[in-house]
Amino acid sequence: MDRRTFLAGAAVAAAPVLPAAAEPATPRQRLNAAIAELKAAAQEMDPSIERWDIGWAQDDGMTLGFSAMAFRRTGQYEGDGIYEGGSKAQHGKRPRWRVKLRPHPVDGHRVFDVCTDMDQMVLTEPKFNTFIVGGKVA
Repeated sequence: MDRRTFLAGAAVAAAPVLPAAAEPATPRQRLNAAIAELKAAAQEMDPSIERWDIGWAQDDGMTLGFSAMAFRRTGQYEGDGIYEGGSKAQHGKRPRWRVKLRPHPVDGHRVFDVCTDMDQMVLTEPKFNTFIVGGKVA
């Protein structure tokens, strides 16, 4: 073997082995990647996002729509009293909620009576936390 043949063989042996061409992504994989990017970008813009509800509206097997809702971690219980809602109502003011802790937990969560003049709810702490901001209003 002459010197040229030896060097050419050494160069081929040292070349990196390229992986086989990757399989093209499925539509579901591409969608999941796009949703992950949407979530990451939204959470960079608003770090208080705590959880997501992402779903498809379907009728007779036909996809009618897609929804993505982000829920903020906006407040916490700081004792019974009057709390303000996180977003303004049509009249430009934030709604006020009367909040009282119930004595017994449900499924490991504290439970609250949450009332306005027009509405009354019983909420577990994860649900309560999605719209109560800041704590007591003086």
